[in-house]
Amino acid sequence: MPVSSVIAATEPLSDNIAKSILPGRHAVSETQRIQVYYRKDADGRFVIGGRGPVWGGLDGFSDNLVRQTAERYFPALEGVDWTHKWGGWVAMTFDHAPKLMRLAPGVLASMGCNGRGLAMSTMFGKQMALEVLGEGAEMPITEQYFTPFHAFRNLGVWSHITKGRLLDRFS
Repeated sequence: MPVSSVIAATEPLSDNIAKSILPGRHAVSETQRIQVYYRKDADGRFVIGGRGPVWGGLDGFSDNLVRQTAERYFPALEGVDWTHKWGGWVAMTFDHAPKLMRLAPGVLASMGCNGRGLAMSTMFGKQMALEVLGEGAEMPITEQYFTPFHAFRNLGVWSHITKGRLLDRFS
C-alpha cells in the first residue's frame, strides 16, 4: 500500500554545530515503531526523513514532524534554517516484508520494499535475472500478493502510525 515519506534538510551546518551532531558521519535508521532516518550529507546539511501525511496527497505537505524530531534529538539544530523538503510514496506491505512474485508463467514482479527501494530493487533485479536465466532465484518467489483490507488502507495506516507514535513516546 502506498505510504507517504517526507524528508527535510537544513542549510549547511556551521562547524561548531556540525561537530556536535553525528561526528562520525553515521547514517541512522531507528528501530522505533515509527521510524525516522537521518544523516549529514556531503555539503554538511542535516537530512532527516520519516512518515508523511496519511490523508490526501503530497501537495503542500508539511515537514514539521521530522523537523521537530530532529530538534528534539539534536537541540543544536534549533534556529537553523531548513532549506529543503521533498516527499514521495513508498510501497509498504501488511507484514513489512518485501515480495518477489510470480504473476503468471514467465512474469515476475517485485514490490513492498518498505522504504528501502534503492537497495532492494537492485537485489530484486538480480534475483529476477537468475530466475529468467533458469539458474533459480536465491530467495522465495511467492504467488501474487494482495493487501488485506486494501480499501481501508488509509484508516489502517493512520491507526498504525498513531498507535506507534503513542507507544514510542511512552516507551
